[in-house]
Amino acid sequence: MMSPSARTDESSEVLSRAELRLLAEIGFMACTTRHARQAHAIFEGLNLLRPGHASVVIGLAMVSMCKGQFEDAVRVLREDGLHKHPHDEDVQLMLGIALLEAKRTTEGQKVLQALATAPGPSTPPRRVATALAQPQGQTPLQTLQPQSIATGGIASHAFRPNRI
Repeated sequence: MMSPSARTDESSEVLSRAELRLLAEIGFMACTTRHARQAHAIFEGLNLLRPGHASVVIGLAMVSMCKGQFEDAVRVLREDGLHKHPHDEDVQLMLGIALLEAKRTTEGQKVLQALATAPGPSTPPRRVATALAQPQGQTPLQTLQPQSIATGGIASHAFRPNRI
């Protein structure tokens, strides 16, 4: 933790941006390594410090998905994610994945197709949406196992705690 004297424009914050990013990264790693209880505690704490922040909402939804609570993840992403961040590609991508995992295939494909074909430059969330929008016989979470996350998979871009 930084000493209070080392902080500049963040002196009124409990934690610096770097510390918040580190906690978010730890939360994502905890979830992807099947430590959902610890990840949930981290993201609930971050939600107190940065209520409704897109990365925090994604983290809470990811915890729900790791627990197999896909409908809860959809609710979190719609109510807390898209409501506050309607144009956030990471939130849109996670919503598409959560819908597919919740067996709401038509809705999930629609969200992913909209993201994949949105005008503008190619971005990592759009590229993942393009790949997932093509049915491959696996669910998104089977496709995006922790080993793929560790080697530059979805966590390397969709869960960008540096946005905190």
